[in-house]
Amino acid sequence: MLPAVYKLTLSAAKRFAIPFVRHTMPEWVGIPGTGALLRNAIFQVLGTVSKTIEVPCRVSCIGVGRSGRLDSEYLRKLFVTLKPSNVYELMCHPGYFDPDKISDRRLVSYHAWDAEQALLTSSEFHKLCCDYSIRLTSYRELVH
Repeated sequence: MLPAVYKLTLSAAKRFAIPFVRHTMPEWVGIPGTGALLRNAIFQVLGTVSKTIEVPCRVSCIGVGRSGRLDSEYLRKLFVTLKPSNVYELMCHPGYFDPDKISDRRLVSYHAWDAEQALLTSSEFHKLCCDYSIRLTSYRELVH
């Protein structure tokens, strides 16, 4: 999101024929705490500046507001804000927690890998996507 870094990212994307560049969006969903308000304000300012930089294909990154701890209630509030026909990348960290491999308390404090894994593979998540006409895809399937 930093304009100078964003320009370098675009240069590298062009050099290595990477057609899409992530654009992190502020998420004004629910009642954010002080940290979330500050993060969203920074994303809003930097996003506005970086939008002035020409990008072949920009993909909006969502889920940052609850990164590491997504739940269906948050996704429902987020999905209602999405614009039809746009492409979004969902920031998530599904997986399986192994205390023998991950001991960093900072990581453990804000990641619920197992819960995100369960959510993203649940019928509830797929119904939620269906309710909001969200089609899951991969970068390989996107036409640029």
